[in-house]
Amino acid sequence: MGVGHAKGRLRPARRFDSRGSIIIGALVTVFVLSLLGVALFDLAVVENRLILGSDCDVRAFYAAEAGLQVAYKNVNTWFP
Repeated sequence: MGVGHAKGRLRPARRFDSRGSIIIGALVTVFVLSLLGVALFDLAVVENRLILGSDCDVRAFYAAEAGLQVAYKNVNTWFP
C-alpha cells in the first residue's frame, strides 16, 4: 500500500451537509402550490354560489314584477 492510497480513510466531514435540501425545497414548493390550488378552488366555489344566488334573485324579481302587473290589471278590471 502506497502513500496516497485512500482505502480505509474517512472522508473529511462537511461543514454543512446539503444532501436532501433539494427534496425539502421541492416538498415545500409542492405544499405551497397545493395550498394555493385549494384556495383558488374554494374561491371558485364561492363565486359559483354567488352567481347562482344572483340568478335566483333576478328570477324572483321578474316573477314578483309579473305578479304586480297581473294584480294591477285585475284591479283595473274591477274598478274601471
